Amino acid sequence: MSSPDYQVRILDANYTLICQLDRYLTLQYRQQLNGVGSCSLTLAPNDPKLADIDLSASGTERIRRIQIIRNGEYVYGGLLERIEWTIPERAPQEEHWTVHGGDHGLYLNWRLIIPNTGYATYDVTDSADDVLKDLVRHHAGSLASASRQFSDLSVAADAGAAPSYECHERYTILLNALQEIAARDQVWWRMTPGASGVTFTTGYPLYGMDRTRGNGTNSECIFSLDRRNFLTASWVKDRTGHANYVYVGGQGEGTARTIIERSDSGAVTAIYRRERFIDARQLSATASLQARGDAALNELAVKETMDCRPIVETWKATSGTTWDLGDKVTVDIYPDGGREFTMTAVVAAIDVTIDKTGIETVVPILEAV
Repeated sequence: MSSPDYQVRILDANYTLICQLDRYLTLQYRQQLNGVGSCSLTLAPNDPKLADIDLSASGTERIRRIQIIRNGEYVYGGLLERIEWTIPERAPQEEHWTVHGGDHGLYLNWRLIIPNTGYATYDVTDSADDVLKDLVRHHAGSLASASRQFSDLSVAADAGAAPSYECHERYTILLNALQEIAARDQVWWRMTPGASGVTFTTGYPLYGMDRTRGNGTNSECIFSLDRRNFLTASWVKDRTGHANYVYVGGQGEGTARTIIERSDSGAVTAIYRRERFIDARQLSATASLQARGDAALNELAVKETMDCRPIVETWKATSGTTWDLGDKVTVDIYPDGGREFTMTAVVAAIDVTIDKTGIETVVPILEAV
């Protein structure tokens, strides 16, 4: 299979093309669900296009956008946020410049959820996927005040797919609220890049397709030794950061402060009670404090992960084993020793690296479900 065709474009704030990069030492990017994706670009120190990529000119800060197009599809879009150079011990050999960026999820980290005038909290009750969209529209998109809008951000139409959610937020970082709500109700979202902007999109119960063993509808994606469709695999079970009993602190001071307790009783019984305090003083409604506690328990749960590096040709394949961002897949591996390691997982992120020869390495980041 031939190497994919990549185009890397650098644009200004208005999506006007500044330059197209025809060469680089390495290109890395991460497609991310329910978070902020990232990218990095390593260039030779004498690359003539460094001046176009630099984040300042004559001491003045400026915006530089990056678009990555793979075989005609926009696979990444975002902003460059950091530039650096390295002079190694063997200089001038291996000298390089590196540029780092984040996808449009950065917008969500730059906005707070601000209550409407006269209200203590910003309140909305709807299906959880549409609550996410409401928050983005009103605090970063077209329904925000003019000074808070990102003009290139649009929001997909409401779908009403997920269970109902009652939201009460006060000066919470928008990104954090979206992540907590999504984790609680197993909703998936992404800042989907396009030619001249980005669209906030959601999926429930999946962002992609069910490709697990025996799904009965879609082609299966099963990573296993007998299918020989992966290069490496690993398994980790980690409870070093685990907590299963949380105290959520709401409004008030001292003995008058509201405290809500939430727990995972099964984990408490199995592996001891492990406590944490969650500061949520911006919240007042009991339901909101309970939801914040449940989100914290989910975040602090025992982590069990299996990662594998599939054969590159399986990503976005047109036939045979195939998978993409948001798909639910099966990992079924029997390493030496006879123990079976099986996991049903969602492809929550994809890490892609392209070297200077055009060779592509693709690794899905799998999240157990």
